[in-house]
Order: sequence, then structure tokens, then C-alpha cells
Amino acid sequence: MFLKYEHNGNVYRVEVERDGDKYYLTYEGDMYTVIATEIERGYLKIDLGGREIKCVVSETEDSKYIFFNGEVFQVSPIALTGRKFDGKIGTADKDSDFKSPISGKVVKVEVEEGDEVSAGDVMMVIEAMKMEYLIKAPRGGVVEKVNFSPGDQIEIGEETLVMSEEE
Repeated sequence: MFLKYEHNGNVYRVEVERDGDKYYLTYEGDMYTVIATEIERGYLKIDLGGREIKCVVSETEDSKYIFFNGEVFQVSPIALTGRKFDGKIGTADKDSDFKSPISGKVVKVEVEEGDEVSAGDVMMVIEAMKMEYLIKAPRGGVVEKVNFSPGDQIEIGEETLVMSEEE
């Protein structure tokens, strides 16, 4: 089976073959043997060539979120077509930059309305399942509105803040 996934504006094509509890993934000509065990719903233990990885998987209607090593990776399946892939994806919705990729508790808010931020600045910290996720500025701009305070519960997909674009 062939899969295409989008992550951070890049598309990855992966071939997956299953043999019992083992998966063989081929990416860019390299083959990886993977054994995935669901410890409990949404919690996975993955053996990747002898290296053990633990992660949490959460999903919405159109995306999956993988929590690994303190980071969150959003992957969205891309339909396979007969057209040749040009390596480009449509522009992401600018508002989606600030949607929470997890449900959890806001533990820190590092910005206030009116603050100028640069690309990469940490603006908010959300904790879920003993892991912290950092909401970072994808670009420079001015914070127009902060929608949550420390201690607030936040649901996956909720808008964390509003930011104008850098001029």
C-alpha cells in the first residue's frame, strides 16, 4: 500500500507492507521494520529497528496528531491520484497556525495583546498527558488577542490566539 502524508508543507510518500505484527516501511529507498503495540487507546510503543519509541496519537476528522519526544507532528493523508506530484501543496490556512493541536491545560502564556513577536518565539505552553507542547510564532507579527489564560482547559482545534502579519 502506498501512502502520501503532508507535514509542515512537505509531502512524504511511504510504501507500507504488513506481515503479521510487523510493518515494513520504505521511504526514499530505505526500508524500516516497525513493530507497533498499542499499550492503551491512543498510546503506542513502537520498535523501530531495535529503538523503542513511545508516542501518543490523537485524531480529528481530517488529521492525525502524533506526540513524540515533547513535540507534536500533524499529518494529513493526501489522496493518491494519477497525476504526477509536483512537490507543492496549497498554502496553509493562516488561522490554522494558532489552533491547538492537542486537548489539555494551558500552563503558560508568554505574550500579551500588543506584543511584537518574531518567528519561533514561544507564545503559549499547553500540557497534555505529561507532555508539553509549545505554540510558536510561525512568522513575525503583533499579538492581537490571546484567547486563553494559564489554568484554562483547551480542546484540540481551538484558536489559541490571533496575530497580525508582520508588515
